Amino acid sequence: MPTWWERTKAKLLGHSPGSNDDAAGGSAVQQRAKWLAADQTRFGVPVLDLFSITGQLLSTSENPEAAARSISWSQSVGAELDGSSLAELEPLACALRYPADPLLGDGLLFTPREMEHKWVLALRDGQVLAARSWTGEVQAVAEARREGDELVLDVVRISKAAGFDVFGDPVETFDWLIRSHALDQVLPLPADADGAALLEAAPLTVFGPFGHMAKCAALSWDPPSSIRPLRSDGALVLAVRDADLERVRELAAAGVAIDAPSPTRGLRPLAVAVIKHEPALVELLLELGADPTLGDDRAQVPIVWAIVSGGELALLDTLYSAGARTDVVNLDLFNLLHAAAETNRAELVEWLIAHDVDLEGRTRHGHTPLHIACGLGHVEVADALLRAGADPRAEADGLDALAIAKQEHKPQSVELLELHHASPLATPQAARALRRK
Repeated sequence: MPTWWERTKAKLLGHSPGSNDDAAGGSAVQQRAKWLAADQTRFGVPVLDLFSITGQLLSTSENPEAAARSISWSQSVGAELDGSSLAELEPLACALRYPADPLLGDGLLFTPREMEHKWVLALRDGQVLAARSWTGEVQAVAEARREGDELVLDVVRISKAAGFDVFGDPVETFDWLIRSHALDQVLPLPADADGAALLEAAPLTVFGPFGHMAKCAALSWDPPSSIRPLRSDGALVLAVRDADLERVRELAAAGVAIDAPSPTRGLRPLAVAVIKHEPALVELLLELGADPTLGDDRAQVPIVWAIVSGGELALLDTLYSAGARTDVVNLDLFNLLHAAAETNRAELVEWLIAHDVDLEGRTRHGHTPLHIACGLGHVEVADALLRAGADPRAEADGLDALAIAKQEHKPQSVELLELHHASPLATPQAARALRRK
């Protein structure tokens, strides 16, 4: 006869007592969770600290197929997920709204990347589906509709196997699942009084259903609005990852948005193709209308990714010919020469300067490309910048390039700068005049 603990754990994990899955992944001694006062948290309310206990746990399984499936979702767009078995369940009314990218289409809203990610979320045919990452079993389905710049959910059906009612209100738990997974918000798991008591006494119970995503819990709390919209990894992203040019053509012809951003840092298909060093794929996406001026969440455009990922000069030419701008900066105000300096791409310096990239551009902290190169010990690109006329006397926080090189213990950069200072052509004006000749 299963004990109360075995029955509780089975309900939480969504399988029968005695199965081969060990969601706790070890023999951790059960500990009580501690409450943190409101002034000790970012949330402004008392929260129950779960992660200090569950954060060191790892998921294991005696079923190799389940283990493999849990981390294989990057090769899926959610087409295999089927929520029809939940159609007979009583619908729960809800009023859930989430910001949605204008180009949001069918695909995975959250892709598990480790065995401790217990859920996969997908948007398909006007529904949001939540499925167990280890089995692919859909355990919650919500009806979804677009309303302006939001995705609105009015009705959700939730299987008892999901365990969403164990710690609190099931609709609030479903809302937390979308926010914490698809919108990347760090939020307390909503709990009622009984759920909080269970979590406090037995915090390991949360690991089976929610893994490392449940870092803390709170009794009463209104989550803030998300700073990013819902996005999905759909068929086009998968085709680009596979460098399947024919499939890319088919999807574009079917009207799939060619510039839709991914949930992963907001990367767009063109940026993915650039990072993969697939020139034919880059050219095809540009031919199909991909916009080379669109950036990701860090405002990094494809031409920046071409630089930092080691793309050849011909790739920069392709992007530039298609309309890529060279006066762009990312959120930290790094320009293209900063990117070349950071990655020691000396062979690109002449091209970038010829295309009007600011040799003395300043980052958010006031550093020029030469500061970056010398501070990192990237002597080749530092030399190319000096030869192009970069000013070694320019300062950031009172330090010039030589002082930065000494501070960062880069002896080769120090030697280069000292030799440059001793040269009769050491002034930026002389170097630029020589370069013009």
